[in-house]
Amino acid sequence: NANHNKISKLMERRKTYTVRSYVAKNGEIVTKYEGTEVDSTCYTNLAQSDDSRCSSTSGSLNLEPWIRFNFTIAESTTSISSIRITMEEQCTGCAGASDVNFILLNYTSGAWEEWATGVTTEATREITLDNSNAFDAVIQDGQLVLLAEGTDTDSGDSVDVDFVQVEINYTIYPKQEWYDGAWKVNVTVPSGLSGLQDLFVNSS
Repeated sequence: NANHNKISKLMERRKTYTVRSYVAKNGEIVTKYEGTEVDSTCYTNLAQSDDSRCSSTSGSLNLEPWIRFNFTIAESTTSISSIRITMEEQCTGCAGASDVNFILLNYTSGAWEEWATGVTTEATREITLDNSNAFDAVIQDGQLVLLAEGTDTDSGDSVDVDFVQVEINYTIYPKQEWYDGAWKVNVTVPSGLSGLQDLFVNSS
């Protein structure tokens, strides 16, 4: 049986949370457990890139608004070949050094990591993770967590996300069957060969 590669687009496995404002502490930012889940309108706005956005607004100077996305990853990290992340966002009202950032939670380092340059005007950024050593770093207990967070925002500035998506490219391995006291193996004889072919199988 051949292995099959598949792609999961994880829109239905996303939980989104937001706050109006947040006080940064010693350079640290929101944990993956804080915030209030957004309403159904936000989920609808995030489903496609159409300039309908999910927003979080700063309530005061340097109180940074953010929106967090928790994606549930059902696939085993051992079967994943790549992870593609897409985010489209902007910072409304931001000026000077103010912007909104593209952030990913790294469980191994215990840090939130910016994976693209912050923006003010709407921009789409993508990153593909294809290093098998990275998958356990970004997935823990089946959760991959993204964050859009403002920097140096003023009261009334808002973080606006138009679209967010995680795509998992993974391999489905065939189920091996037990038959008549032995593991069943399917073998394809190359075309052009005839007659009895010897097959040697390592039982381990």
